[in-house]
Amino acid sequence: MGVLKIATRDIWRRKVRTFLVVLALGLSIAILIAIPAATQAYSKSVQAAIENQASAYQGFINVLVNEIVVEPPSAENFGGMPGGTPGFPGATFTNVIDENIAENIASIPGVEGVVPQLESPLRFQGIENREENQAYQWRVTIIGTSLTSSLDEEYHIQPENIIEGRKLNENESGSILLGIGLKNYFNSIGVYFAVGQPLTVGNYTFTVVGIFDAGNSFANLYAYVSLADAQAMFDQADKVSQIRVFAESVENVNNIADEIKSLYGDNVSVTTNSDLLQEINALNQGTNDTMYSQLAQMDNVAGQEILIAIIAGGLIVFFTMFYVVRERTREIGIFKALGFTNWNIISQFMLEGAVIGLVGGLVGVIFGSFGAPLISNILLPHISISTGFSGGFGGGFSPTSPQSTTQQLTVQVTPDVSIILFSLCAAVILGVVGSLYPSWWASRKRPAEALKYE
Repeated sequence: MGVLKIATRDIWRRKVRTFLVVLALGLSIAILIAIPAATQAYSKSVQAAIENQASAYQGFINVLVNEIVVEPPSAENFGGMPGGTPGFPGATFTNVIDENIAENIASIPGVEGVVPQLESPLRFQGIENREENQAYQWRVTIIGTSLTSSLDEEYHIQPENIIEGRKLNENESGSILLGIGLKNYFNSIGVYFAVGQPLTVGNYTFTVVGIFDAGNSFANLYAYVSLADAQAMFDQADKVSQIRVFAESVENVNNIADEIKSLYGDNVSVTTNSDLLQEINALNQGTNDTMYSQLAQMDNVAGQEILIAIIAGGLIVFFTMFYVVRERTREIGIFKALGFTNWNIISQFMLEGAVIGLVGGLVGVIFGSFGAPLISNILLPHISISTGFSGGFGGGFSPTSPQSTTQQLTVQVTPDVSIILFSLCAAVILGVVGSLYPSWWASRKRPAEALKYE
């Protein structure tokens, strides 16, 4: 009878035991497949996130370095508390500046463009729980902005991530661009609409032209209208709450700021972003360091788990084969009496270990290939990634409150062929190595001693 046939027959003598051994070894191999595949997927995703972060950072810097913000002397230029402006009782203005300042600033040498805006937070009544009828306040922000396509394209005056419809066009009136959070709010109070349909805000009716997702819940409660529409809504003709000034180059920023201060003195507040750039740089570096740190932690945990899986797989085979050898001591004596050499005995049991490893490896390949996402999700620490800079007006950036939103990273874990083949070979090697000592111990048995074993 062939050696392979004998090995296969002997393995399945104890079907339940063999099944449990193969199952346990298969789980070890599944870990050996799933964990490296997951770490590779997470590494690629983290690198992509860092590259996206770098792109967002550069876009933010491109806006910041050339921008000057001109506001009323007091930063508290609007309140949004009940009982305010005619035409919209939810807004109040305590301080604004004249719109014609924007025209004068535009004529200063080195100024590429100006964007006057009228912004007001508002409070709407909502229903949190219809059954209990518990009311709560929704704080939303209406931003009236002048619309220049060239400036919008370069400096992202309006949000970029339009998920339905489109942006506002130049010289467009009677239209509104809503954040997804506002749409959800209106739906919660029973006001349903779609892009192209009318929406009444206060005493004014607008046509919804688009829905945007700014990437954070705060900015998603913004609504954009034309500056003229906002001035009419809030009864603030020829008034603005801020003027965004964009210089032709960063070298012109300080000169422009100084010129504005000399023209208007204490009547306006002039802010540049030189100090903010250091804060943004630290924020960008901090988020990158955090993601790399999380990835390093995952790699460390993954290495430990792979080592444990290898050791566990080897011990499973070792104790199984040692038990098998002891169980078949009498049979070993018969083999020795028939003339089997020590090498014949060693090769016989090592072959059985290799077959067990191969079968366990195949089971592990099935488990690891289909269960890799679940295994990695259970065994590996989760990674949170930065989703870019977010904040105030325009394209989601604020010159006064930079922040970085994060979310838990999810990846598609799909083991490639090289990992599967490596794990299958590792299973066979574990089978051989695990049976090495038991087979050597078996070969050392003397025929007379082995035949007496019961």
